[in-house]
Amino acid sequence: MRAGLGTGVGSGRRGVLRGLGAVLLVLLPLSGCVPGQYADVSAVTGASAAEIVGTWRCVDGTEVTMRADGTAAVQRLDGQEFDFDSRWRISGTGTWELTDRPMGWSDGQHVFLNVTRRTSSAWREPADAADEVAIGGDSREPAPDSYT
Repeated sequence: MRAGLGTGVGSGRRGVLRGLGAVLLVLLPLSGCVPGQYADVSAVTGASAAEIVGTWRCVDGTEVTMRADGTAAVQRLDGQEFDFDSRWRISGTGTWELTDRPMGWSDGQHVFLNVTRRTSSAWREPADAADEVAIGGDSREPAPDSYT
């Protein structure tokens, strides 16, 4: 007699499919994780404001000048994180401070930059035609009047 057999979760083909389904439900959320995407980088600690003062230059003509009095000037600064996708670049003046407040995805010290007055703006061109299509064609959003 087979009374009671075949009624459990782990019986036969249906049990295997349920087990596989359970494994997929656990692994599916993890499939979006990219190893190394947020690589362990030690946090900056113990920096002084004097070490930040100066002009910092980056790719595509971006330049940030941080003065000892806490004022700042930026040229062709791209937006951060999701704002980067809008492709605007801002030039202007504002303030900066070295802080221990948590910001973004990392611990440690950060430079808090507040562009309070935009003096000009421009748009960064897409790297290729595929990028232009992926971000919705030529729908350029204007740069904000101020940016933190």
